[in-house]
Amino acid sequence: MPRVKGVKLPDDSPPRQEIGVATLPDCVGLIGADYPGLKLRGVVAEGDAVVAGQAVLHDHALPERVVVSPVNGTVEDIVIGARRQVSRIVIRRGVGEARRFDVSKADTPEGQRRLMLESGLWTTILRRPFGYVPHPEETPSAIVVTAIATDPGAVDPAPLIRAEAGNFNAGLQGLGRLGSGPIFVCQAPGAELARISDQVHVVPFRGPHPAGMPGVHVERLCPASMAHPVWQIGYADVLALGQLLREGALPPDRVVSVAGAAATDPRLLRVPIGTDIEALAGREANNPAYRVLSGPMLTGQEGRFLRRRHLQVSLIPRHAPTLHTRKGMALKRSALIPNAALARSLGPDFPAVALLRALSVGEVEQAERMGVLGLLEEDMALATYLSGGIEDFGIRLRAILDRLEAA
Repeated sequence: MPRVKGVKLPDDSPPRQEIGVATLPDCVGLIGADYPGLKLRGVVAEGDAVVAGQAVLHDHALPERVVVSPVNGTVEDIVIGARRQVSRIVIRRGVGEARRFDVSKADTPEGQRRLMLESGLWTTILRRPFGYVPHPEETPSAIVVTAIATDPGAVDPAPLIRAEAGNFNAGLQGLGRLGSGPIFVCQAPGAELARISDQVHVVPFRGPHPAGMPGVHVERLCPASMAHPVWQIGYADVLALGQLLREGALPPDRVVSVAGAAATDPRLLRVPIGTDIEALAGREANNPAYRVLSGPMLTGQEGRFLRRRHLQVSLIPRHAPTLHTRKGMALKRSALIPNAALARSLGPDFPAVALLRALSVGEVEQAERMGVLGLLEEDMALATYLSGGIEDFGIRLRAILDRLEAA
């Protein structure tokens, strides 16, 4: 059992691990930046009626990679950003029946890929190196499923997975058709959450944050390289894939936590992907001076809608500092002061301080030797936080990755 000597972060208002009831907001929004590597174009227009599971965006370069509507409703707004790519699409919820998919051919590798592409679930996968949605013809050397969360205020995945064990195992079986490499289910200590097979391996991780981060799991279990890409996917999307394979339709919602010092009743809720969290927070906050983040405190982003891969809504007092309030100083160089916590910020196997120094000065070859190809921006958030946010190591990491990709 890998043990991660991480950093215990404060958790002043942990959510009750019980699913509550809330009035859902009227709109959902899909954000283009949540689909890295795709050049998104709209396949619907403002005013069009759509159903849950219908493609609303596709990749201009590879149109088979699509983003689907999470709800039945009407397209209310499409915002075009740089290079004529869709930066946001807003859908007002309505009534109707969700799209049903033909799953009869998903028992073959080709059929499984086609189903995931048509349903939009292909875009839930991120590949390392570089953190993009993979090419439809790529085969991973391994797949890492994150079924553990160590961020303050997070959902505990274990009870949700146990309640849908059939869907979870069906989803893992479907992932197994995408390649012959191992599938690692990374979870907290306890009863195994998945059925073990020659391909599926359950690996418990023990310890505080970042024990729940995919970067730690990839580095420990299956280091990524140019020749050996590793895919990552979250447990909620594995559950969605399993339900699709068993029932022919995508789930209408997912369980997220609503927590933070400004939350009236920190708890879990079922909401659609892309929920209008600003509207939701208006009913959930305990005072008028608050901020709402999609995601956890360390990596959460302010904005109107719940981001595609986030399972947490953080309500914090207006004056509370977060990682993203210090962006103005993100590129300021400063002396890196090593300490025990900073040395543990990237998990057990990274020479964290030496790597952070290499990132700070742009030492590409040294960073590559230290395993930078297995990291993404989210993995650097704890290091940025522990260094006081004077330098954003996520930005530094992306600069190094861009240079390696272009080489």
